[in-house]
Amino acid sequence: MRKIKLVTELTRWRDYYGMVLIITFIGIFVAQPQDLIKIIIVTFANLTSCAFAFMINDIEDADDDTLDLSKKRRNPVSSGKLKRENAYLLSVITALISIIFYSFLGMKIAILGITGIILGFAYSYKKIRLKSKPFADFISHGIFLGLIFFITAILISENTIDWYLIIFPGMGIFTLSAISDINNEIRDYHVDRIAGLKNTANMINLLKLKRIFYVISSVLGVLFYYYFIVKSSNLTKILLIGIIEIFGIVYALNWNKFKTNYFKYSYKQLFLASIGFTLLLNRI
Repeated sequence: MRKIKLVTELTRWRDYYGMVLIITFIGIFVAQPQDLIKIIIVTFANLTSCAFAFMINDIEDADDDTLDLSKKRRNPVSSGKLKRENAYLLSVITALISIIFYSFLGMKIAILGITGIILGFAYSYKKIRLKSKPFADFISHGIFLGLIFFITAILISENTIDWYLIIFPGMGIFTLSAISDINNEIRDYHVDRIAGLKNTANMINLLKLKRIFYVISSVLGVLFYYYFIVKSSNLTKILLIGIIEIFGIVYALNWNKFKTNYFKYSYKQLFLASIGFTLLLNRI
């Protein structure tokens, strides 16, 4: 039981499951594929791809995470609860599982999925470490933890889709993922400087732009929500409105706790997953 807990800690699934689900299901919402099996496969492929990216990140950042007590406690490699070689083995197995899922969906999706896994590896692997290179950090993050999940979901559809229905949501997803990376760099600014990372936030003082990034993210969120409402069935519209109201009330009741950083809102992944499954319901 303890070993299973260590594996789940290494995957850090609570940090991203909602994000992966909503991006994948936005692709399903746009493309309207008919094959439910393919929808399930691409969802698991994207989830395991993201899990690998988070796992390899914790392994490669294990030494740096010892500089931050909260990260050291969270990271099973930094805390010494999981041996580095065992963590590497688990991450490789996770990557292979993801590749197998992608391969079931055809050559194009397999190539795209493998590209995402390679980028996820290059983002953290210390001899490459895209996360420490200005501009390459948030660009790569926007691709392998955003755009690829969306496009793989689009490609499982047999339908012909207007280009603007792919480009505009895709640009929004890429931007939100890139901003997420920048926000993380701002959060870790001091620790990253001690660790010697020379990412975008350390090259350019982005702390002054933090509120602007929040505004951009909020505007994109509203635009996505408007798009969902316009394109949804009546039942989906009601559910989407209900989800916004419920989570809005929860957030309001916890205003003092979360007002300093909306993106650390503890129910964020549950909220994103709820929206995602509602969009999937619209497809079904």
